[in-house]
Amino acid sequence: MPPKDPEEGGLLLLESSYTEETQYKKIIWEEMNKEYLEEQAAKEALAAELAATGIDPEAGKKPKLLDEKQTTIYKMVVDKNYNLKMKASRFIFSEISQKFPIMPFTARALEEKRARLGLVECMNRELLQLYPGHICSHAH
Repeated sequence: MPPKDPEEGGLLLLESSYTEETQYKKIIWEEMNKEYLEEQAAKEALAAELAATGIDPEAGKKPKLLDEKQTTIYKMVVDKNYNLKMKASRFIFSEISQKFPIMPFTARALEEKRARLGLVECMNRELLQLYPGHICSHAH
């Protein structure tokens, strides 16, 4: 004979059928997506293995170059220190340190064409910051 009070046993019956249904759905989804789950597990295992050995999986990707139309006024961050990895970055940072130790500068003031590549790493490592400015439009 079922209980008369719905809170006495009916709610418990609903919760157990809901959890059973959820478990069945999970089993079916995992079975249908077995290949995907295996690929994801392999990727996670590889990433964990690389992290344990100290290899950065993002290191092989090409760095983003600066757009030529982008406003490029920079200021050196004095209190930051980082050993740059790329030769172009080290060259550009030493040039900036010599020519513009405390003053803001533009990317055009740098001599090398590879300066754009080096500036990206310096920005990513927060050794340089964009100098606040505004866009001025002149009507001619």
